[in-house]
Amino acid sequence: MQPSKFTIRVYGMLFNRQNEILVSHEQIKDVSFTKFPGGGLEFGEGPKDCIVREMLEETGVDVEVISHIYTCEDFIQNQFDPSEQVIGIYYLVRAINNDDLKKINSEPKKHQFRGTENIIRHRWVHYKVLSDKILTFDMDRAALAELKKSGKIG
Repeated sequence: MQPSKFTIRVYGMLFNRQNEILVSHEQIKDVSFTKFPGGGLEFGEGPKDCIVREMLEETGVDVEVISHIYTCEDFIQNQFDPSEQVIGIYYLVRAINNDDLKKINSEPKKHQFRGTENIIRHRWVHYKVLSDKILTFDMDRAALAELKKSGKIG
């Protein structure tokens, strides 16, 4: 099926003091996947505003954008809605208050995704062991490769 519309997804790469990066393990119906936290751009908002809102909604942490890491340049068809093409934008973000990172735990949180319950569990993964095998989607893997090439995190 050829997509007939776009969805723009914005993701945050958030580190703690232990050089661990936050990932989200999510389950929608019977589909499970691991990705960077983030979500859909809403009308009237820019990508940076989107990731600030999404991180607050999903983690309870107020973040600021440090730098752009990656924008998907390949065709990606939405796995949940084949009529959509996905464009992903990734930012390196940091907590405005590092003490807020303590709010993030692995307890499941329920969110709605297009009228369906989405269960999200966050976990910290040390940057040096985060690999393609942990991330489900090619787009996230490409963003991780760009982050590693950038030299912004060691």
